[in-house]
Amino acid sequence: MKFRPLLLLAFLLNSTTQTVAYSSVINQYLTPTNEGTTYAVIVGVADYKYGRLNQGDLQYSSKDAFQIYTLLTETGKTQISKDNIVLLLDDYATKQNILFVAGRLFAKAKANDRIIFYFSGHGLPNYLMPFDATSLSESYISFEELKGTFRTSKATSKFCIIDACHANSVKGASSKMPTLKNNRLSNEPFQIAVMVSAQAFQSSFEVGQLKQGVFTHFLLKGLKGAADKNKDSILNIGELHKYVYAHVKEYTKGEQIPHTFGQFPINMPIIHFFKKAND
Repeated sequence: MKFRPLLLLAFLLNSTTQTVAYSSVINQYLTPTNEGTTYAVIVGVADYKYGRLNQGDLQYSSKDAFQIYTLLTETGKTQISKDNIVLLLDDYATKQNILFVAGRLFAKAKANDRIIFYFSGHGLPNYLMPFDATSLSESYISFEELKGTFRTSKATSKFCIIDACHANSVKGASSKMPTLKNNRLSNEPFQIAVMVSAQAFQSSFEVGQLKQGVFTHFLLKGLKGAADKNKDSILNIGELHKYVYAHVKEYTKGEQIPHTFGQFPINMPIIHFFKKAND
């Protein structure tokens, strides 16, 4: 198993009208439930400006991000418009670009819309590492800077996913945000969910056998239907967390444990599955 210091920050959002189609073994459509527009920023950094393979560079972070982007934009009955989603890979994923694009795109969201941020790359406690990171902390993206792009957005639902080392440090030592275990049905008009790949003291892993980061591998499988445990064609955040948590923990023998927290109902639907009419 190859070590990868990655951070996956995922703000899980509430449902929207955007739909993603898959040609998976179950051959189903993924359709959110509520009307609204989805805005997404997808970031992956494997080839760092000042890094080399095994000495700063990663193998699969960019590929992981591209697969998330593909999942969100694949042609179906509806999907996230490519005008509303930005993919930043490697040398495009500088600190300035990430914060500028996230700030501008998320500011377009209105009430009943949702925003999604996904990051796969290096992480340090309280920081994400953009392409142009140096030894100076000023070149990193602090979680406070990232949170700022969410706070200014009027979106009703916010979904953040981080695949990187020390990912759960985004929560902050003094945070009172509830975890999935103690979250209950909420009538709050705004919902935010954060799914991270590892605890604050843990590393994330990428594995040659999978040709992916472990967390993103099982995240993608879960989003494509494997996490719909009761087979009711509705994937909720509780089901997704349980699936990803169990499989990542088992695969890494407990060396990497994902975490989900935020303000959301535990049965918040993420995806609805519908079989194609000609199946």
